[in-house]
Amino acid sequence: MHYISNSAQSFLWLTGDPGSGKSAITASVAQECKDENILWAQFFINRNLLNTTNPASYFPSIARQLADRSPEVTLTIHDALKQQPSLMDDISQRQAGKIFVDSIKIASSTDPSKPVVVIIDVLYETEPTHLHYTADIFLRSIIDLPCNVKVFISSRTEDNVRNPFSDTFHVKRNLVKHIHLNMSAESSIRNVSTYLVRNIGELVKGIIWM
Repeated sequence: MHYISNSAQSFLWLTGDPGSGKSAITASVAQECKDENILWAQFFINRNLLNTTNPASYFPSIARQLADRSPEVTLTIHDALKQQPSLMDDISQRQAGKIFVDSIKIASSTDPSKPVVVIIDVLYETEPTHLHYTADIFLRSIIDLPCNVKVFISSRTEDNVRNPFSDTFHVKRNLVKHIHLNMSAESSIRNVSTYLVRNIGELVKGIIWM
């Protein structure tokens, strides 16, 4: 059985410069969580795939994956969309609340002792005009989630991501765990592969326990 602390941090924010290994680490964490059967949803953003950079699709995609694992979540999403079909049209705080927050709270209640992990990779590749707004919505959505919900987001430290995330990091240190991959160290690139081999299991345990 996984142990979840009532004071556990809900949000792991992984940052690093280009080439620092963020996506490799994120993909490995996702695989480890999948093997542990605690990965409920993942969304990998790729600037070369336009359908992944439009933030209107983020929460619907995550909600669909949550629904695949829980009929109760399916019913929650169905009811929300029946009341307001336009929720699917664009990202908003209401969209996040109705089809992400409400759904993930249902998912988390199925077994409060077990983590519910959601992973979003390279958030900074969101359409630039929507990036700051999207990052802010994610933060507002994460703040009040149950302690067994773990959201892992990787990004660069660009202003449109850093500013809303850092504000929350400074005000709610009990909410956010921040790991930065430092490329200024001579051994950084070499250490990425070492990190992947040796420490992914420990990082996943950190997601479970943090």
